Amino acid sequence: MLNQPSVDSALSEKRAQFHEFAARQAEQQRRSSERVSLLQEMDRVTILKRLDEIDDPWPGAIPTDEFDVATDLCFPFDEGWDNHQDARAWSRQILENRATIAVDGSQIVPSTDYLPLVGATQIGWFVNEHNADKPYVKDLSFSVLPPDDLSDGDDGDDESVAVQVVNQVRFVGECDKLSELMRQRSAIADASTALAFFDGSFIISFAGRIREYRAQHYIDAVRDLLADSEQYKAPLIGFVDSSRSRDVVSLINAIREPDEPAISISDGMIFHPLLKNWGDRSPFFVCACDDGLSSTGRGGFYKQV
Repeated sequence: MLNQPSVDSALSEKRAQFHEFAARQAEQQRRSSERVSLLQEMDRVTILKRLDEIDDPWPGAIPTDEFDVATDLCFPFDEGWDNHQDARAWSRQILENRATIAVDGSQIVPSTDYLPLVGATQIGWFVNEHNADKPYVKDLSFSVLPPDDLSDGDDGDDESVAVQVVNQVRFVGECDKLSELMRQRSAIADASTALAFFDGSFIISFAGRIREYRAQHYIDAVRDLLADSEQYKAPLIGFVDSSRSRDVVSLINAIREPDEPAISISDGMIFHPLLKNWGDRSPFFVCACDDGLSSTGRGGFYKQV
């Protein structure tokens, strides 16, 4: 049972530390606002010249041509509706005869509470042509991973290795299925009229913190997926919820004056006050994330994102 007076007392004891944290965050926000204002005053050529001067191939993010035509780092979304029905009508008009392809996966990880160890992955996909004469496709595949499939020679703990294998199989399966669907689309129609959605990021920084042979599975899966998108000219969109990335922040830190302290907030905190309305977006940046893959020559595909 949670004892409310005990909770109140424990929180009160740490009050000063919470205030100090809030003050540091406020200072970071103030400093970041100043840096963003300076960034807004620059153009793309100036930023690229600065990056050349400091010879930093992985500054976090590289501005695209859109940078110079965005107002205050924002492209506003100008549509507006009086009700949900109007919004849906607009959506139907935009999506009519444009296919959407989406893939997502889930997994059941093994536990030593049950022997033998067994895992499972499920890959689901949804293809919607947004055409009344063409039915949508909604399907899934389910795979069981018996003990032999969960051991790959890793000398770690059996259960932890098995969990890593299951997660890897799910991720690779998602990428492979999305590539397959883009190929199928290109065989029957112009793939550029479809939008392919991947539930996750193509910037797999976590792979730089795991064993190289295991990381290679993730690297190959993303490389192949990006290559198929380019080959079939199919727009490919990765998305994440509540991103904590700091790629644009890294760019700001990279081009700052040497005597200026770095800022350490997230990109989301920078763009939150700039993108005020639903649907607003920032200009596109090319990813140049400095992590365990790019710093070891294994993240070249980042700059395709």
